[in-house]
Formats: sequence, structure tokens, C-alpha cells
Amino acid sequence: MTAAAGMDETSLRALLERAVADEPAAGPIVSRSVEAGVRLRRRRRVRGGVVCAAVVLAAGVAVPALRTGSRQAPAAGFAVPPTLYVTAVYDGNVAPAGAVTPISVGTGRVGRPIEAGQANSIISSPDGRTLFVASNVSSWVRPISTVTRAVGPAIMVGREPVAMAITPDGKTLYVADVASDTVTPISVATNTAGPQITVGPVPDDIVITPDGKRAYVLCTGSGGPQQDGTVMVITTATDAVRRVATIAGASFGQMVLVP
Repeated sequence: MTAAAGMDETSLRALLERAVADEPAAGPIVSRSVEAGVRLRRRRRVRGGVVCAAVVLAAGVAVPALRTGSRQAPAAGFAVPPTLYVTAVYDGNVAPAGAVTPISVGTGRVGRPIEAGQANSIISSPDGRTLFVASNVSSWVRPISTVTRAVGPAIMVGREPVAMAITPDGKTLYVADVASDTVTPISVATNTAGPQITVGPVPDDIVITPDGKRAYVLCTGSGGPQQDGTVMVITTATDAVRRVATIAGASFGQMVLVP
């Protein structure tokens, strides 16, 4: 590599100005050639940035916006090969533990399973760096790093966690505990559980609004001749709970929130 090749745009311009300081003024052909060279260097730097970003994002790391010279290129426009993570619980008569298996959506390649215990439910943090798996047998939630594959210690929640939802800012994970009629909030920064929030009987599902201010919980064990269900809402700032609606005959169910 030559010395000029390692220079930034400002240094290159200064070198050219010094080199032609005593020369006659450049004509339009020379001027356009210099500008074309500068533009070519810019394109090469941008292309190099795209390649690096694709490699880092494929590794599961959220990359901030890239800087190319004085301009900023957002990382959001890059295609990221997604990975599917599948929980599988072994039969107790065969093996004592379960696993989370990564599968490349782009290639179909199955990765080495991550031993995480008897995990049934799974959810990802918004940035994709952390998975959370829940065991409805042992009543815990564990974090798993998608970067290092490290499995964190068990975070004890209510009895039989069956559903999870995480706030859009990635700060709080909410776990629906079907056998204790509660929802357990977990601080993602510290991996610690807060006080359990009592909701209705048999909370089966939970969703969070895009602004993170409310968590809706579907409870399907409210009794009655038709086993009516209820939809409860938790105000996340205060953990206050109120009933939203009664769903006739809802002995099972799921929810989806369309903004």
C-alpha cells in the first residue's frame, strides 16, 4: 500500500494542493479527474463498511450506524441473516435436560444445541443479543447470550411460567405464571425478578403495547358455566391491574396486538 492510499480525504487534498502550488491553474479535465478520484475513494470506504457490518450482524451483534467520512450510513438498511432458536424438552426417561437449537434461516444449517435445562417457552430481546427461556416444570427463567452462548443463572418466578413478553426498550421482561395467577416482571439489566403482580386465574398469554406502557394478559380460568376468560391490563409504570373485557367460553386462547 502506498502512503497516499492510507491517507484520508483531507490529507489527500492537502498533498495535491502542495504538489501543484507552483503549477498553472488546472484545467477542467484535470479538476474532474481529481474529483473522480475522491469519489472513488468514498465508494470504496462505503463498500468496505457494508462488508464489515454484514459479518458483525450475522454474528448476532446489533451494530450502530456506521460513519463513512463525514456522512452517516444507517445500519438498518443492511440485510441480516436471521437465526431460528427452537426449544426442546427431553423426555424425563431419556435425558434430564433440554436444549435450545439454533437454525440458520438462510442456509438451513442446524447449529450445536445450547443446554439450557427443561425450557418450554422462549423469547428474544429486541436487539437479538439475549434469549430468555422459561421452564414451566421448575418455574424459572434463564438468559442466554446469542453472542457467547453462555447460559445465565435461573431467575425464579411464579409457578409454571408459560408466556413471556418484553418491553420494546428491552428493559423489562414480563412472565405469565399460569399456576400462581401472577405476572412476574424481570429487570433485564440485572436479571432480577420484581414482586409478582396478581392478575386473573390462569394467565395464558401476555402482550405489550409498542410504547411499553401497558401489558395485556389473557386469563382463561375465571370459572362459570362456560369457563369465561378475562383480559386484564397492567400499567407498567405502577403495576396497577384492571379488567378490560370478559371473553365467553375462553378456556384457552392467545392474543395478538396490531398497532
